[in-house]
Amino acid sequence: MSTVEEIRSAERKVQNVLDALKRAGAQDPNNLRAELQKATDEYARAVRELSST
Repeated sequence: MSTVEEIRSAERKVQNVLDALKRAGAQDPNNLRAELQKATDEYARAVRELSST
C-alpha cells in the first residue's frame, strides 16, 4: 500500500526527469526516456495503490 509520502516522492522523481529534459533542451527525445518511463510508472503504481485502499 502506498502512502502520501511515497506518492510525493514518485511525483518528485517525475518532475526531476522533466526538469532534466528541459535543461537538456529536449534535443534528443530518447535521451531520458527510460528514466521518465520508470518515474511515471512508479507514480502511477503509487496512486493506484493509494486509491485502492
